Amino acid sequence: MPASGSVRSIATPVVALALGLTLISAGCAADADTHPTSTPTASPAPTPSPTPSPTPAEPTVPDRPPAMSTASADGAAAAAAFAIEVLNHAAASGDVSAWRDITAPSCRMCTAFGDDIVAAGPDGGSLLAVTSATGREVEAGRLYAAELTVTQPASPDGSSPAGSFVFQVALSHGGDWKVEAIDVYES
Repeated sequence: MPASGSVRSIATPVVALALGLTLISAGCAADADTHPTSTPTASPAPTPSPTPSPTPAEPTVPDRPPAMSTASADGAAAAAAFAIEVLNHAAASGDVSAWRDITAPSCRMCTAFGDDIVAAGPDGGSLLAVTSATGREVEAGRLYAAELTVTQPASPDGSSPAGSFVFQVALSHGGDWKVEAIDVYES
């Protein structure tokens, strides 16, 4: 899903303005005295200087939510939701470094997501939105699970429809959060 944009041409308004001025001056000349006292000279139209288009801001890595600071069920839910935001950042920017930092190398789905982004390049067209997140402790202070309800709008090019998904996320906490596994189900 390549990102799309549009480029406005500066030449079109300039040509339209010059054509309009020519038509107006031709109409005035038809009404003017048939014996002009001096020969009019055409003065060149001023060349407009191009106005630079604003450059879209490069997507930035989202801020970590405060709830991620604790090894708890709530911390796991916040970490899993944050991981989806990081995945969105990776998709929009093409930079998977933050995604690779929050995911374990053994997470096959995580690796596949990152590899797909690297292969396809940046695409911010159809980002995921977490609508609910719950966490639970599996092994005290170390292993957690989170369940996210996630929606995705239809792709701008119509190649994929809107959808709602459940993400089952396994996380570990050893000083910081790591996504160990992700399973995705259509809801």
